[in-house]
Amino acid sequence: MMKRLSLIALLILSAVVSISINRASGSQDEKPAPNQSAAAIKTQPPPTPAPSPNYPLTQLNRDFKESLPIKPGEKLEYEVRYSKFPIPPINLGVITFEFPGPVTIGQTPPNQAGETKVEPVINGLNMEFLPTPDDRFLRLRATAVPKGVYTWFTKDSKYRYETLVDANNFAARLNVLETKEGDKHVIQSNIFDITNQNVRYLTTNLVDKQAMPKERTLPYQEGMMSLLSAIYFVRFQKYKEGQLIQFPVSSEETNYVFDILVGKREQVQTECGKRMAIKLEPKLFGPGKYFSKATGQMFIWMSDDKQHIPLKLYAKTNKGTINAKLINVKKNCRVIDPDIK
Repeated sequence: MMKRLSLIALLILSAVVSISINRASGSQDEKPAPNQSAAAIKTQPPPTPAPSPNYPLTQLNRDFKESLPIKPGEKLEYEVRYSKFPIPPINLGVITFEFPGPVTIGQTPPNQAGETKVEPVINGLNMEFLPTPDDRFLRLRATAVPKGVYTWFTKDSKYRYETLVDANNFAARLNVLETKEGDKHVIQSNIFDITNQNVRYLTTNLVDKQAMPKERTLPYQEGMMSLLSAIYFVRFQKYKEGQLIQFPVSSEETNYVFDILVGKREQVQTECGKRMAIKLEPKLFGPGKYFSKATGQMFIWMSDDKQHIPLKLYAKTNKGTINAKLINVKKNCRVIDPDIK
């Protein structure tokens, strides 16, 4: 279930095959081998995939002390469609990515009764997060609302990702993933603990109050991303054709290495004409990759400007084809600048 949510939220950049693959393949949670205990599996670090050969690596941009190419308040909405011959395209839903901007962590101002309280850093957080007073964070948020045929299988469903990243280098520090599917409601939090060099996960079943929370600890790698921060991090890199953007990611109790190949500049048709874009190919399919049980190809077209806005995505797999397009585009092909409240 947690994997399914991450697939939805990753539709735009690095993992679009999402709901369709998981439902069609009937994937199950991995079980420990007969000679291994559940406790051993819980803390055992997963294997790290080998880097993709034959491509020079891009020098990653990790210095964001001055500014980012996007402004607080940016909001991007995408419509996602799935098709498989002879079935015509069906609407899976809408995914929204938001960049609220800097986060202030601490107590709320006193109310009329003179009382103060400590607000949760992220709504639903089920772990203790204790940053230092000098830490500066940026908040990222993504929500996925299924529509159309998908709601036949999971009524009243909604999915939410929230990540806090270090404002200086954009490394992930805290992530909360909330899944609502019918009568299921789960919160999974994970802290990227730089001091102890580990990533701690805690998953809580909010429906079954008797169920014990599930814990898992993985090794930390410098500059590690959450799934959501990875989407933004790729946008902030310099694109040079033929080079590979590579960085570590921890998501859903597993560590990965994301490889994204930079392709050519191409024209993308929008509602207000053609727009130049850079074609990226996330190499996330196959053994040891994010989609270890699927085969396919994925392409994302990023706007050829400083913002590198994902304009559209196409993924073709052994389970079908998914297309995602930016829908909040207005005149002059500019993304809506929402009111910042």
